[in-house]
Formats: sequence, structure tokens, C-alpha cells
Amino acid sequence: MAMHRIILAATAAVTLSACAGMTPRTDDTEINPVGKIIDRAQIERSGARNAFEAVKRARTHLDITDSGHDRRPASIGSRGRSSLVLNTQVHVVVDGTSVVNGVAALRSIQSGSIESIRILTAREATTVYGTAGGNGVIAVSTSSLVARR
Repeated sequence: MAMHRIILAATAAVTLSACAGMTPRTDDTEINPVGKIIDRAQIERSGARNAFEAVKRARTHLDITDSGHDRRPASIGSRGRSSLVLNTQVHVVVDGTSVVNGVAALRSIQSGSIESIRILTAREATTVYGTAGGNGVIAVSTSSLVARR
């Protein structure tokens, strides 16, 4: 029983120390994570044919593997192991909608239809996307979204 109390106290101390510098967010606080933004001009200069290639050429914090000689499927993940389940896959959002297979979705978006790509680290992404952004987010805005506004 005493050991249980010690573990509980240690856990509480770690949790409180992690939150020490945080200030609570009020409803009038605007959430505006910056991240790395790749605009249309940068995509054109890079010669990328689709969103996957644009992200791959942007030299970000992401760990990007393309299917190669070892026949592994392509993947985009955050560097390092940031969760208990060892899942490092980033969350992909296209025109405000979450997609299931991020790599396939990014490969299907032709570079000419991309307005911008915003790449958020886990810290930036969790403010907007919650736990879904725990490994980072790639948010793509296409010209069809801009035309609808």
C-alpha cells in the first residue's frame, strides 16, 4: 500500500511539473499554429508532381520513406518514438477533412491544384487537432477549397 502511494505521488509530481509553465486558454484566445508552410511558388520551384513529393522535398522534421527496393510501403511519420504504441504516423488533413490513408491521399493531389501545405509539429498540432495531432499534421489546402470560399 505504501508503494502504491509513493508511485501515485511521483506521478502527480511529474504531471504538475510538466504543466507548471502552462497558462489556461480562454474562449477568446485565437489558435494559430504556424508550422512550416509550403506555398504554390515553392512547390513549382521544387518540381514536385504531387503533394507527397512536395512534402518529401521540403526538408521538414518528418521521417519520410518511399517504397523502394525493399518493397516497404511509403510512410510519413514524426522522427523519434512519441507514443506508447510506437505509432509515428502523422495525421493528414485535406481541405479541412481528415483522411485515412495519408500517403495515398497526398500522392493523388496534383501539384497544380495545391494552394499551400502546412506541416505542424506535434506540439503545434495538438492545439488544434487534439490527440489526432500527437505525431504532427500535414494540412493541404487545394485550389478547389479556395474557390469555394
